[in-house]
Amino acid sequence: MAGSLAAIAQPGDVLVLSGGFGAGKTTFTQGFVAALGIAEPVTSPTFAILAHYEGQPCARLRLVNHLDVYRLATLDEAEALGLDELLDGDAVTLIEWGEDIEALLPLDRVTVTMEPARLDEVAVGDDALDHRRIAISLAGRVREREPLLRAALETADASDDVVWPGQPC
Repeated sequence: MAGSLAAIAQPGDVLVLSGGFGAGKTTFTQGFVAALGIAEPVTSPTFAILAHYEGQPCARLRLVNHLDVYRLATLDEAEALGLDELLDGDAVTLIEWGEDIEALLPLDRVTVTMEPARLDEVAVGDDALDHRRIAISLAGRVREREPLLRAALETADASDDVVWPGQPC
């Protein structure tokens, strides 16, 4: 699923990763970064707040910013990180708990909301932790890429239940 989004991502894109603890936000980022061919290990930047992952110099997407803003107490703290510069650069930026700083985010963004599947949604014998309900929302200019994303998601991991806005659950 993350690889499908990585395939259509462009420099300057912002992906807001939303969901409770253990929903898969960091795991999503690991898959996204790996799909770009970046070999660095990806860990949650909960305490560092910001991590950068750099790919090959000639790669289509060379740089990924990974933020975890859970620990920020105010919007001023997010601004102090140099958020404007990060979002205006050539990197793709993934922001865990990004809904907490929504007022600072650009209109043009992808929001990926994840939640573990309920036990009654999982087939007998399957591990519920391997299944998630994922809602994708595209806002602003990135909405133009929705057909590309839908096509890319046809190959998404079958354990993920992807829901689009306006689509019945």
